[in-house]
Amino acid sequence: HTNPDAVSISRLDDGTLLEVNEGFTRLAGYSPEEAVGSSTLSLGLWLDPQGRRRFRDLMASQGEVGDFETDLVRKDGARRRVALSAALLKVGGEDLVLVNGRDVTERQRMEEDLRRSEERYRSVYSMTPLAFVLWAPDRSVLDWNRRAEEMFGWSKAEVQGRDFFEFMIPGDEQAAVADLVRDILRRTSPTHSLNRNVTKDGRLLWCEWYTSLLLDAGGRVEAVLSLGLDVTERRRRLEARRDREERHRCLYEAVSGGVVMQDAEGRIVEANAEACEILGLSLDQMRGLTSADPRWRTIREDGTPYPPGERPLALALRLGTPVRGDVSGVFNPATGQYRWVQANAEPLLDRDSGRVLGAVATVWDITERKRAEETLRSALRE
Repeated sequence: HTNPDAVSISRLDDGTLLEVNEGFTRLAGYSPEEAVGSSTLSLGLWLDPQGRRRFRDLMASQGEVGDFETDLVRKDGARRRVALSAALLKVGGEDLVLVNGRDVTERQRMEEDLRRSEERYRSVYSMTPLAFVLWAPDRSVLDWNRRAEEMFGWSKAEVQGRDFFEFMIPGDEQAAVADLVRDILRRTSPTHSLNRNVTKDGRLLWCEWYTSLLLDAGGRVEAVLSLGLDVTERRRRLEARRDREERHRCLYEAVSGGVVMQDAEGRIVEANAEACEILGLSLDQMRGLTSADPRWRTIREDGTPYPPGERPLALALRLGTPVRGDVSGVFNPATGQYRWVQANAEPLLDRDSGRVLGAVATVWDITERKRAEETLRSALRE
């Protein structure tokens, strides 16, 4: 009666309960008065009557049963998973069964949760586009998924138990990575790092690593999980883009004349140093302005105001066609004087759709030429 498990004594042949303890009442929900004299079948305790039949047959043939798991239906209809252990008793020539039932519902639920968790883990482990590397604090590889095999060329069998420094880390970077590993093992939060790794065939990959510690119940580092993404191509594209931008910048600054670039809305986004000098504003001051900004007080050659919509960049943006040899007067806010400029404007078109993405103008300061022409005209009139 002091046993916390459910304990009962019943007849083997018909399952009639002769005695039950408090543990039985807690598990099944029936008081001793309700249970004694009734059979387990009449109380509906067995969710699967076939299970009761198998249990009885085992008792009849073996005389005892250990850890026989089945589902029990409580009085309130709730289901519980129980592990039954039983022994056959001979009392007055009658076969009786002493049953000890332990509620293993929570254990079963935990096992099921663990199984589902492991299935999810295995699915992620197998299908993730990231290299999955599990390693011990001594840097020996514990696990290595299919993506790691594809990225680095070594099979799991080839790397398990090996120090990954032996085959993954370039020699000239091992000291820095050793410092990184020591830092990782000291941290409690996940870390992110970028470094080069060596493949089996000797290639160098740039990899981003996302690393977390796996701790045991005592808070000690049990293993380290690193997820790696191959970013080699991305870095190559980025470096190629930077190279192109640097070449364009050098060309941009080397052009004989000012260069101004506008976006599709007509806002200035770039200008070289000569354009800034001609227009009398710094690049920071010009960014976001349009060529219609009143500070430039743009005029035609005859001195009349130049309508913003008819100026070269505006036409290139609106019509999607080049404008050549336009001459206008632009007020320079820095000097307080007008400068005469000649401009060409080219639309920037999307290769596929032909949509106008922006426009670029090249401007030359022709103030001195205009003065010389005016001087010549004056001399000829005289």
